[in-house]
Amino acid sequence: MSNRLYGYAGRILRINLSTQEIRKEPISKELVYNYLGGRGFNVRRLYYEVPKGVKPLSPKNKLMFATGPLVGIGLPLGARLNVTAKSPLTGILGDSNVGGHFAAEMKYAGFDQIIIEGTSKKPVYIYIHDEDVEIIDADGIWGLPISKAYDAIRRELKDWRIQIAIIGPAAENLVLFSGIFFNVYRPAARTGLGAVMASKMIKAIAIKGDGYIEVARPNDFERFVEELEETIYSHEQYWPRRIMGTSRILLAANRLGFLPAKHFTEAVVDYAYKVSGERLAIEYNVKNRACFSCILPCSRFYVIKTGKFAGIYGEGPEYEALAGMTVRIGNDDLNYALKAINLANDLGMD
Repeated sequence: MSNRLYGYAGRILRINLSTQEIRKEPISKELVYNYLGGRGFNVRRLYYEVPKGVKPLSPKNKLMFATGPLVGIGLPLGARLNVTAKSPLTGILGDSNVGGHFAAEMKYAGFDQIIIEGTSKKPVYIYIHDEDVEIIDADGIWGLPISKAYDAIRRELKDWRIQIAIIGPAAENLVLFSGIFFNVYRPAARTGLGAVMASKMIKAIAIKGDGYIEVARPNDFERFVEELEETIYSHEQYWPRRIMGTSRILLAANRLGFLPAKHFTEAVVDYAYKVSGERLAIEYNVKNRACFSCILPCSRFYVIKTGKFAGIYGEGPEYEALAGMTVRIGNDDLNYALKAINLANDLGMD
């Protein structure tokens, strides 16, 4: 039996911001065989490496990013990343899962897991390019909203395709429902992980990889991928999901009677179509976007074309944000909802 860990990059990156120490460690077979992937890797280390009683925003908490064996190998939907720490919101496990392109880039840089320890004395961002890992001064971008800071890092690194995990002003002010954002619009949300990243004085992690990940039996794997793609393409829900993503849930929830309207006091509204994914698809959406290696590009890019907020654009929104800024607060104006979602994203709030 081969000793090679197919599907894995084979290494862990540890960065201690208090000591500025950077270590690259081999991933163990024990970890792989018993915990499999991103969530397992992170939760196992959180349990064993963060002592009981550690305060979530203290230097002793650890912030971890990890992927699994399906990421970066060309498998449809294989693009997920887990972000984990002790939560400042709940005081227990803080764990969030996000898509996009960061996870695959992390694998191609040679790492299955990144562990951030300690706290920097000043704002920094971390730049990882294969073997090179730098801790870079971030004074000039600390305090900037996510979109401006994201562009500033790409300009500084002269790389517009680099993948970035970033926080906004909400996290910097230790808002306990702040997230970590990927590709500007994709948050690792819930449990206040943005605040944990800010407590370590990290504005962003920028990563680029030129490597690759091997699979055990390439020919068999390729046949399996072809069969899986055919199954996905032929599914009756493929086109509705591709066109509207999760935003299509809103009108269906109204029809079935389980909308969270007026803060969960009503289940049906008479203006559901006005704020629906169907209306977004017809009047606002201009293109679809996919996560790495995904053949179901369910995210949408929208533009507000008329009215007070004409010119505002963004990705999404997903059902939770759409419903949260419309029916949940009794708002039937889709333009105002998109403006509010755009602002919350730029501030880095869940």
